[in-house]
Amino acid sequence: MRRNLGILIVLAAGCRQDSSGLSAAGVSLGGEPAAAMVLPGATGSRTVPEVVAQIQHCRARRHYADLERWLIPARRSTTTILLRAVDRLMDANRRVQRAAAARFGPDAASPWDLSEVRDNLGLLSERSRLVRWNEHDTWAEVVIQEADRLPLRYERFERQDGQWLYAAPRVEPPLIKALEKLILVVDSISDRLSDPAFGVDDMDRAFRHRAGPLIFSVSARDANDRPDPGG
Repeated sequence: MRRNLGILIVLAAGCRQDSSGLSAAGVSLGGEPAAAMVLPGATGSRTVPEVVAQIQHCRARRHYADLERWLIPARRSTTTILLRAVDRLMDANRRVQRAAAARFGPDAASPWDLSEVRDNLGLLSERSRLVRWNEHDTWAEVVIQEADRLPLRYERFERQDGQWLYAAPRVEPPLIKALEKLILVVDSISDRLSDPAFGVDDMDRAFRHRAGPLIFSVSARDANDRPDPGG
């Protein structure tokens, strides 16, 4: 049986899940799309919601260098490497979906659609919404909703040199390696679809046997605790 493997990918496991639901939500940004949250380029310290909006704005436009300034220094390089890999995977996914639709019909590759990865990144998801936040002296707990999903996610911000910065989850090297391999596999399946002898069953087998093991390995470390002063 064909299965949608996209739902198995969890890249934001470093954020604690909140099972309380939206009814507990306090302050919110109103659910505006991230791309609409454009703030003036004024200098100076930003509030937590303003930094969240800046991050969402940069993420929506793939402005990786601009996004880095809103991350704690220790996580800047690895986080943008992860985002670039995820975006390349999404590009490869769109290519294979189009190629399969052209060959076999509009829903031929939908069980293998990996689009859900883009909304499994906590605050860095393509569609994320600030639900509430709680500021402490040098750190803040931020609750995010990915797309329209529950449970909610807890994220950590830190105040450094008077500015709130996002302490993105750690990115382990095996995760990046698995993503890079998955991109190559998806692109190779897309290329094979130009061969008339490569049928829909061949495509299913290629996804199941070549992409499947990589998809199961694409997961960040699991951290179930809420943010705390110790990081």
